[in-house]
Amino acid sequence: MKTSVLPQRSGSNLSGLPAIIVFILLEPFYLWNSSLPQIGPLTFAVMFIGLFMSGGLAIHLDDKFQVRAVLYIALFAGWAFIVDGLYSVTEHTIEPVASAPFYAFGLLVTLVFLTVMNRGGETAARAIYYAFAFGAITQAMIAAAGLGRMYFNLREMNFFYNPNQLGYFAVLTSVYLTYFGRQLKINFAWQNFALICAAYICFRSLSRAGAAANVATILLDYALFERNRIRWFVILFVSVVVGGLYAESIRNAVIDAFVNSRFAGGGIGAGHSGANEFMEYRHYEYLLAESSRLLVGWGDGQFQKHFGGVVELHATLPAILLCFGVPGITLFLLMIWNSVRANWKDAIVTLGPLLVYGFTHNGSRNPMLFAIFAVVAAQPFKKRVAERERAECSIAD
Repeated sequence: MKTSVLPQRSGSNLSGLPAIIVFILLEPFYLWNSSLPQIGPLTFAVMFIGLFMSGGLAIHLDDKFQVRAVLYIALFAGWAFIVDGLYSVTEHTIEPVASAPFYAFGLLVTLVFLTVMNRGGETAARAIYYAFAFGAITQAMIAAAGLGRMYFNLREMNFFYNPNQLGYFAVLTSVYLTYFGRQLKINFAWQNFALICAAYICFRSLSRAGAAANVATILLDYALFERNRIRWFVILFVSVVVGGLYAESIRNAVIDAFVNSRFAGGGIGAGHSGANEFMEYRHYEYLLAESSRLLVGWGDGQFQKHFGGVVELHATLPAILLCFGVPGITLFLLMIWNSVRANWKDAIVTLGPLLVYGFTHNGSRNPMLFAIFAVVAAQPFKKRVAERERAECSIAD
């Protein structure tokens, strides 16, 4: 009878995990103007440099799906630098190329995240899960205690500089909690307590897109994976309650947007300074101006500069098309397709709600968006199960 052990990987299994944990915990705390790097990214960068210089972290990719995920993200980040750099040179402004590092940072976080997941396995995954859970609970406590910032005394921001940023944080947190919680078989009560905290801070931010994405996360997860009818009833009941809380606000927003666009003569150059338009309109009409420029893209911030606007196109995929043209949106869609090919159910549950949120807000600069593409493509939990099964078969032989 042969004996065997689980495959051993070179290097420290959990190297890089503290950097990921610190980044997750510090990400919600914005200390200065939101266009600048915050304390979370800066701390992560310092920790990564220390690991890299000491040789304590070697990038480890397991299969073709992971390689493709990283390749597409790298190509997308590279294209962003090319387009933004081109406009910075031709328009004599640093604004476009100053935005490109956001995408490069997303690639860096993704590389570390993947490596930690591949080498750390379930231990690393549990640590990451509880970091997200702790973040959701902490932010809910801050909002409930009234310790955070408010937007015109109506919408909770906590320590972000925009209530929609808090809503997006809630959506990303819910997606990660749902994915890791299911794979790790986290206790039902604890899992749903963490999700309720995420839903609560989303509700306090009054983000309608965040509410839709949160409901989509839960419903998709239960539709594809849950077989317990009692849990189904509970989750449907909660979804109806949440939907009722937002129903009137959504209806009023739709009516206001229709009336404004139909009768107020709003266009690309009109009414950009109005608070109502800033909050409600997403500016899809930007795509119709000089459509030929979409072959390459306008670069970050250059459309607004040319047309005198002060707001971005508030939608993820359309904004990527506007800024980085056909090549940029193609690479982004290839990231999504790669995740779908690797694991279509997990891709629907995780990427679906993020794209729902992306209909009305641009979340493409958040590094955790790129990391979830790679994690779904990585299928790290399936790899650990396969290794255990192979080891058990070897022992049995």
